[in-house]
Amino acid sequence: MIYSVIDVETTGGNPKSSKITEIAIYRHDGNQVTDEFVTLVNPEMSIPEFVSNLTGITDAMVENAPKFYEIARKIIEFTEGTVFVAHNVGFDYGMIRSEFRRLGYDFRLPHLCTVRCSRQIIPGKDSYSLGKLTRSLGIELVGRHRAGGDALATAKLLSLLLEKNSSGLTGLIQHELNPNFLHPALNLEEVEEIPNRAGIYKFFDENNQLIYLGKSKAIRSHVEQHLKDTSIKKSAQWCREIARVEFELTGTDLIAAILEYQAKKSKKPKYNRTVRTKAAPGEDLFNGQLKALDFNGESFYLLGKGRNKQEKSLILVENGSFSGYGFAPFHMNRLNPLFWKRFISYSSEDEVIQRMIANHIKKNKSEKIMV
Repeated sequence: MIYSVIDVETTGGNPKSSKITEIAIYRHDGNQVTDEFVTLVNPEMSIPEFVSNLTGITDAMVENAPKFYEIARKIIEFTEGTVFVAHNVGFDYGMIRSEFRRLGYDFRLPHLCTVRCSRQIIPGKDSYSLGKLTRSLGIELVGRHRAGGDALATAKLLSLLLEKNSSGLTGLIQHELNPNFLHPALNLEEVEEIPNRAGIYKFFDENNQLIYLGKSKAIRSHVEQHLKDTSIKKSAQWCREIARVEFELTGTDLIAAILEYQAKKSKKPKYNRTVRTKAAPGEDLFNGQLKALDFNGESFYLLGKGRNKQEKSLILVENGSFSGYGFAPFHMNRLNPLFWKRFISYSSEDEVIQRMIANHIKKNKSEKIMV
């Protein structure tokens, strides 16, 4: 198996609005690097100052560099028939696909993430960032935040991972969605643009009927996993019915679980199992959870991550019962909690949601504000 170990530097973090300023590709035969292609790229836009401060790449440096369309054929030929490898592969792969998409070309390769591989093959590290991980493994990284230095260090990391467990890496290679197994109306570009954060996702058929919904801490990965699960006849059958995907970010997995439960209970999608709405007889007594479920009649907010960095999520419990959830400005703690109710979307009391909240509090450290 041949690998293309790749790193890109860019003008920003959003593939839609950012451009590549440098690309490095090291061809790896499973034992060592056999060839390389490294070049600055003229992004045809100004490089933000904070990005230049991080990478050292300035507008002056890329002024006479080739534009992406001038090296596109070289990239295709250099990587053809290989596995695309990167540290946090979603970013580099997404940026290159976005550049090719602007040229009207659908660039696709099987891809492998060395972060994911490292977590599985070398567990227990304090950090899996490229700099800290390579330092802990004794791998030299020269030129941090430059494409050549980062890609070469990633190639050395790949060699180490292959040496430790070459067969284990094969199972971690991610393959592209195959349109031949999917509904022709499904827009794969929209699927690829789903944020990989906590939320719920919904699948609709060609008649706009909700047929399945789920939750995940990384919704894009979960959606793609469903769409790739065509090896089992039953899964392949309902994958072909998915004509549209919707998603909703929730900030936390707890709110995602609440919304998933509420939607399954009310909508009853045909490919979801029937939800359990009550505890089995004697279950709470057996587990000694009755007092925990009504929170001793307390009123409080549970604070968590928001859907973006500018907000926090809220779950409101009043007199021991779930009342609702919402999202508020990040600095809302400057306000009296009595004013936080304006951010709440109210819901009816529910035994299952009570249990979700109780289990979350038991298992996680949560910011709890009494009211």
